[in-house]
Amino acid sequence: MKMVWGVAVMLVLAAASVRADDLQLDVMQDELLSGEYYPNNSNSSWYIKFSAKVEGEDIVSVCEMHDVQGMYLGDVTALKIPYRNKYTSKIDHMRTRVIDAAKTTAKVLNGSQLPPATADDIAEALWNMADNLANKTKDMGSNQVRFAVMYHSIIIRAALRIMNGAKQTKDICQASPDYEYAESSSLFICTQDLSHLKHSPLPHRRQRRSDCGNCRSYKYRYGLGLCGHDWGCCSNYAGCCYFAHRFCYLHDWFCTCCRYWICGWRCVPDHGC
Repeated sequence: MKMVWGVAVMLVLAAASVRADDLQLDVMQDELLSGEYYPNNSNSSWYIKFSAKVEGEDIVSVCEMHDVQGMYLGDVTALKIPYRNKYTSKIDHMRTRVIDAAKTTAKVLNGSQLPPATADDIAEALWNMADNLANKTKDMGSNQVRFAVMYHSIIIRAALRIMNGAKQTKDICQASPDYEYAESSSLFICTQDLSHLKHSPLPHRRQRRSDCGNCRSYKYRYGLGLCGHDWGCCSNYAGCCYFAHRFCYLHDWFCTCCRYWICGWRCVPDHGC
């Protein structure tokens, strides 16, 4: 089902809330998303309470930790996205936003303010929560209010790298070339996190998967002879590839069937998916 944006459409999931597996959605609407995530199917002594909402000129999202009695233990991650980027796949200065948020999260985790869980436990929970959330919020369509909380899985992994000694921005989070490319529809992810996605083994070599003619012209010198639809070409379009990169190849491999939220809302599945 597609949402009709510009109309105040609210989707309230059941009278109270809807429990599905370990993710509970309380409210899902055009400019507000909130709920709870229970790691390990609620057998844990803590859970994550998340929310994303429009505040002034920003989309503000927060992930908090609570114990099983509901007591607030502290904010884990927080992120602000410009409201003007609500319907765009690219977000202004996103890498800087992620790194700044990761530095704040690293201070929280280093300060032992969240005793019920290790930093790795929380990172794994947020990563799994993002996949769950992507599946359960499809009715929200192409909307950064929907994806805002999912970026927290990227923030906390960048925070772990800071805690492990990363100081330079390229070591904390290097944006995927596919995201940086002007025509890309992918969502933001650090290249360091691509390997964390679960997938089948990587093919041994690249090969041209479509026919778009002779791509040896000077203007295609960064396209490595690929077509715009081939794995490795940054973005997806007809004709010869203008820019190819190994991380774009990794991205295309992960997004063969558009299974992951980072694939973006204009991802086109390969034949056979």
